[in-house]
Amino acid sequence: MNVLMISFDRHLFDSTSDVYARFVEYARVFETLDVLVYTKKSHAFTPFSIAPNVHIYPTNSRSPLFYIPDALYLARTLHRKNYDVVSVQDGSETGLAGWLIAKRYALPLHMQDHADVFDPAFARESFSNTVRVCMAHLLFPRASGIRVVSERSKSHILSAHPRLASRISLLPVFTDIASFISTPPAFSLREQYPEYGKIVVMASRFVPQKDIPAALDIFERVLVTHPDAGLLLIGEGPEHKTISRILAEKGIEKSVRILPWQKDIISYYKGADVFMLTSQYESYCRTLVEAVACGLPVVSTDVGVASTLHSSGAPVLLADTKNPEDFAAQVSAILSGERDTAHTTEALAVITKMIGTNEKEYAHMFADGLRRACATTAI
Repeated sequence: MNVLMISFDRHLFDSTSDVYARFVEYARVFETLDVLVYTKKSHAFTPFSIAPNVHIYPTNSRSPLFYIPDALYLARTLHRKNYDVVSVQDGSETGLAGWLIAKRYALPLHMQDHADVFDPAFARESFSNTVRVCMAHLLFPRASGIRVVSERSKSHILSAHPRLASRISLLPVFTDIASFISTPPAFSLREQYPEYGKIVVMASRFVPQKDIPAALDIFERVLVTHPDAGLLLIGEGPEHKTISRILAEKGIEKSVRILPWQKDIISYYKGADVFMLTSQYESYCRTLVEAVACGLPVVSTDVGVASTLHSSGAPVLLADTKNPEDFAAQVSAILSGERDTAHTTEALAVITKMIGTNEKEYAHMFADGLRRACATTAI
């Protein structure tokens, strides 16, 4: 099968990333895979090949306004390869380019939903997201196949477009669960932060979606019952200054550490007492699976895969940021008690069944979704 893919994922240009490794496996299941990646000229990326049959092409656009026309231009130069299917990362920016390409060359279109675009919280976040939702309403019905990464995302799509049920396949984001379980911590988090009696960890992008201001409000309440607790905020993003300002206003700077992304996130998961997530919406949220695999209890909003883990018996408690007192009480209860991880293995088995045990199995499952799209006629 010859595949043309359109993506935002610039981790493809990093040979040490999980995404790069996944595409190495894709080389074994596709005859040809060409990936058009939305990038700006300032990124200075150049075309390259991950394998002899997997080629990456940056759009090198002057601005995001040119992503779609630049992708269309690249597709015209590459169409001599006679693709069997077009696969896109979302139902808006990459989706529009993919639909135009698929329509021009009479190809089936495979769409993915990595944002849970029909979650009401997604549209509320910004006007641009509202536009994306409108585009998704137009484009998803035109897809021959739709890949979702959680049951929640699937249910939201079906609520909006019930006729698409036969076209939707569930394939969560791959997580090397076995590696998270077996890898020992490289250092002691307790020794690194001896000033904290208990440690809460959050690992996320600093963006409005993650609602980190709500997390700080919740943690301030946790400090009432656990004044020696510390919160490690691991990540980067445009909300960094806002977070620092809120910490100063609340006077809890000594109880919160803002850390950049950590390559050795396992040591943080395995050294902490609880993982906290306050996202307004998530399509999947791999960090929840990673934390559970490391034996770390979680208190999370009911987003992404959280309810699946919770119902499967994982130590995942569901809470609502609109009730910060209850959210804080659940975090404090974990900090005061012992970890209950009795059913973690069963819960992780549920996720493993959906994604496979390794990258090779996952690549075949992804390819099966594309084959189903090729055999389906769009509306």
